[in-house]
Amino acid sequence: MKSFTKHYISVLLLPVLILKKIYFWHKTNKLSLPGKEFAKYGFGIAKKLLLKGKISLKLLLVPVSFVRYFEFSYASKNLSVNEHDNILDVSSPYLFGFFQSSKYSIDYLYINPDRKDLSNVISFSKRLEFKATYTAKE
Repeated sequence: MKSFTKHYISVLLLPVLILKKIYFWHKTNKLSLPGKEFAKYGFGIAKKLLLKGKISLKLLLVPVSFVRYFEFSYASKNLSVNEHDNILDVSSPYLFGFFQSSKYSIDYLYINPDRKDLSNVISFSKRLEFKATYTAKE
């Protein structure tokens, strides 16, 4: 019953959240903030998943938390990745791994002890087509 109520409230709030997203995204586009390519990438993944029958409100509305814009940008600029590298990612936000594995031909192993987050990552990664091998494990 609690789950039904939560989903019902989410559906009712969806139009407000979408308008809020559009408003704030429009305001940030006027600024030169680092890491916006990750948000755009997240929005793109949300659209791909939606076309494949999987809805992720988080990716549709706020794929990147505001502190992650700077963190993702910094990590991406300082990450030295070569084609066919093996990457081990332990429990970080999955969007960064999705971005890296779609950008390079790498073997990307994602490990996360959070079963709920991991099941989301596995579900999303099965529906997306990466150039790289993206594996999620507990």
